Amino acid sequence: MQQTTQPNQAVKSENQMETMKPAEQEQPNKIKDTQQVIAYLAERFPACFSVKGEAKPLKIGIFQDLAQALDEDDKVSRTSLRAALRKYTSSWRYLESVKVGSSRVNLQGEADSTIEAEHAEHAQKQLLESKQRVAERRKQQKANNPNANKKPFQKRKFSSKKEQSNTSKGKVVRQAQDKPKPKVQPISGPLTVGMSLHVSLGNSPVKCTLREINGDDVVVETMTGMTIKTEKKNLV
Repeated sequence: MQQTTQPNQAVKSENQMETMKPAEQEQPNKIKDTQQVIAYLAERFPACFSVKGEAKPLKIGIFQDLAQALDEDDKVSRTSLRAALRKYTSSWRYLESVKVGSSRVNLQGEADSTIEAEHAEHAQKQLLESKQRVAERRKQQKANNPNANKKPFQKRKFSSKKEQSNTSKGKVVRQAQDKPKPKVQPISGPLTVGMSLHVSLGNSPVKCTLREINGDDVVVETMTGMTIKTEKKNLV
């Protein structure tokens, strides 16, 4: 069963969350760098966030808890907080922590809920796609600068026919991964709060739940607990 949050006090209007107080705009000491914001969160909530080592899966709807806890804080704006939370939950070490049976934690580090198979599979898919993108960028950089770190060519010697066969299979797998992904089409039909759908982020759609509808804009919540404001045309 997919775990969802109730659209009540725990879910505030995205427009309200985006509203910045005049005093907040004038304060120059606010932290804007996302990595520095993550470090600040790890300092304020060490039982929940960390900057290295193993990460802990976060409670679904953790942004609302953070926004409330830091409401009077003069160091972090909600815009910077959202960007830092998005980076944190997209990191490899965080995605690796989302495993079946593991507990999500609140700001105090207390167990909130248990991760189900669907959530774990989604996180592992994101992790695999992220690593593939990094590998592809490195491959492209190497293609653009073929002489960088170039080593003298050495012909590989195969110890057996089996090793040659395994190498050939590896080439076939890489060729299959290099094929372009099919284009996704925007979702058609009426939208209702609470429905499950996908939002187009980067190269692949991400499964999420529709939380708010504001004209042409919508607010969705991913399975990792991240809240995103986007346009209807990005829903697939």
